[in-house]
Amino acid sequence: MLQLFLTKLSIDTFANTFYNHLYQFQETGYQKMIKKLVLSLLLAGTLVGCSSGDANVVGNSTTSDALTTLRLGCGNFSDSLDPSASPNSAWGTARYGIAEGLFTFDDSMNATPTLCDTYTVDETHTVWEFHIRDGVSFSNGKPLTASAVVDSFEYLYHQEATGAGTNAPSQFLTYDSISANDDTNVVTMVTSKPYADLTKVLSHVNYIIVDVE
Repeated sequence: MLQLFLTKLSIDTFANTFYNHLYQFQETGYQKMIKKLVLSLLLAGTLVGCSSGDANVVGNSTTSDALTTLRLGCGNFSDSLDPSASPNSAWGTARYGIAEGLFTFDDSMNATPTLCDTYTVDETHTVWEFHIRDGVSFSNGKPLTASAVVDSFEYLYHQEATGAGTNAPSQFLTYDSISANDDTNVVTMVTSKPYADLTKVLSHVNYIIVDVE
């Protein structure tokens, strides 16, 4: 659960803001009740993790753990973090910052490199080479290599082909081959047809990279 450490002032400010935007009508007994409910819920949130007799304990974590670990409870439309399981799984995993793709969209909807730092494309727009960013690791500590990226793509498409997952990456991207050179940390993809800008396709959450070993 996300622990809310709010001062009384910030609670009042938030509650008033919420209340003022709830309705634009005159205050009623019902609205007063809503305001009190919001205050109560927020105040209860500040007490979560603070009721232990040990002053160094926050929730279920020691103070040192709390400085390095964020525990966040949130809703999700899927019970899986596997992006191949369903579109909602891919969206949830990317939305909450659990996984990333080779590219992502910025606030202006431009494709920007993420796990890939540079790329090249030939004149036919079918041979794409992506240099995988150095010094990146999965959350389990395994290094992100070109082979790991290829394995993630192959797993994603295998899940679709066998019906094990409901995500459909081939709806937006089909390729004839994909290979890795771990010496140069480059992934080479030969697409089935020309793509004017494959980086925008790869910015879609369908193509986030996960460790599949």
